[in-house]
Amino acid sequence: MKTKELKTALYQTIENIDDVEFLKAILKIMSTKSNEVEYALSDKDWAEIERRQKLHKAGKSKSYTMDEVKKIVKAKIKK
Repeated sequence: MKTKELKTALYQTIENIDDVEFLKAILKIMSTKSNEVEYALSDKDWAEIERRQKLHKAGKSKSYTMDEVKKIVKAKIKK
């Protein structure tokens, strides 16, 4: 079943349901899914990522271990 067909089937099924609590539960599930944010990086963002990746591969940027990152973050939180 394709997305459009599935949506049509859902609309028709929901239209025939009179159980308020069930409909509230379905709405809650659907709202959770519809609140997921999808975003795309701009060309400028990708260019910056590629620039930083090249610096990293060339050994011209600082890298941190996970333990180092945790220490830095904890120190900043304590301030």
